[in-house]
Amino acid sequence: MIADHRLGRHAHLSAEAGPSCFPTPTVAITQEPSMTAQPTIPNPRRNPGDEMLTLQEACAFLRVPEGTLRYWRHLGCGPRSFKVGRHVRYWRADLVLWLTEQTNRPQHD
Repeated sequence: MIADHRLGRHAHLSAEAGPSCFPTPTVAITQEPSMTAQPTIPNPRRNPGDEMLTLQEACAFLRVPEGTLRYWRHLGCGPRSFKVGRHVRYWRADLVLWLTEQTNRPQHD
């Protein structure tokens, strides 16, 4: 039990709450979570000849500054990206798809 002097103004909670402060899980955990990186399942619709682009190449393709593409990635509203190690990459087909989606969005004046 935690010493009352360390609980300060919340000392009454330890006596009232008892063991229900930390409820036991209702589902048994059968497998420990893995701390190693798991390979992702490749997209079956991906064109085998699709070109992988760097951040700079994607910016040139979209004709936007690097900062803009980084910001879109941060917000989660830009084209789909992935990492190869620490490096951000884009599939050219994903850029084309994202551009198509952007042109089909209703515009607000």
